[in-house]
Amino acid sequence: MSINSAGSVSVRGYGATVSSYSPRSFSTSYSSQRRSVRVNFVIPSGYSNSGRTFSKTYTATQPAKARPAFNTSAAGASVSINSAGSVSVRGYGATVSSYSPRSFSNSYSSQRRSVRVSFVVPSGYSNSGRTFSKSYAAIQPAKARPAFNTASFNARVSINSDGRVSASGSNISGYSPSTFSSSYYAQNRSVQVSFRVPSGYSNSGRTFSKTYSATQPAKARPAFNTASFNARVSINSDGRVSASGSNISGYSPSTFSSSYYAQNRSVQVSFRVPSGYSNSGQLFSKSYAATQPAKARPLYTYYRDAMATAMAIPVLLPVLPPNPQAMSPIAAIVTMGIAL
Repeated sequence: MSINSAGSVSVRGYGATVSSYSPRSFSTSYSSQRRSVRVNFVIPSGYSNSGRTFSKTYTATQPAKARPAFNTSAAGASVSINSAGSVSVRGYGATVSSYSPRSFSNSYSSQRRSVRVSFVVPSGYSNSGRTFSKSYAAIQPAKARPAFNTASFNARVSINSDGRVSASGSNISGYSPSTFSSSYYAQNRSVQVSFRVPSGYSNSGRTFSKTYSATQPAKARPAFNTASFNARVSINSDGRVSASGSNISGYSPSTFSSSYYAQNRSVQVSFRVPSGYSNSGQLFSKSYAATQPAKARPLYTYYRDAMATAMAIPVLLPVLPPNPQAMSPIAAIVTMGIAL
């Protein structure tokens, strides 16, 4: 009796005819199996018990069925890559022994990656324990871009004396106001500067603003035009000087000696520049010519007494001519002649 690896039983009798046997087959097995078969015989003719049946049990080894080779197409893997570049592999149909690379560098744009996966043929196959590999493609999603930190933006704002604003710095999209009115006094100003987030950030293209303080310097005051100052100078017959006009701080001399003749005089008039000019408070002077009129001469009256002695008495104040009837005719004529 024999049993092949497929489990089929074959019986060949001798000394008696085999009438039947059971079982006629066994299930296959990938390991050898010890089997028992019951064989029935018929006693041949020529014997007192010819035709009768009897049975015996026989044992035989069913050899192992040859294992098939593992079909690598039955094995596979699911490969995924996260945005940080870390690779994960889950195999099926065979054991994953390794994969390469295990990670990729991150990227702000999605990337198509290739991963080589190695498998080990599982037990139960003719090629169990052997390794094989396959390549798998997977998409690595883009890494989330960071939000731009607006605190890192800055600007330098300056304002000139004319009120014109300028702002320097990175990614400035504008500022307001662009001008201020000029002033003869320094002014503290506020300027709103707008920034635009550059590319490469999750909030790229967005705008935000910051307020900056800057000092607008005073506008230079114009110098006072001294040619616009003038004075009117007069001198009376006693030599007393007077000067009239704007912003006069003084004049010199203030008096001249009197004279019985008209005199051409020169007076130095000092002026002080008024407030509101770059040269405010400064002094400058101009010379003015003026005529001092002659001082009135005093009148002298001559008297002649009865002795005909001539006398001259100066009169400092204006006097009326003496009464001619109270004088001698000669004295009266002289007096009247002088007075007239």
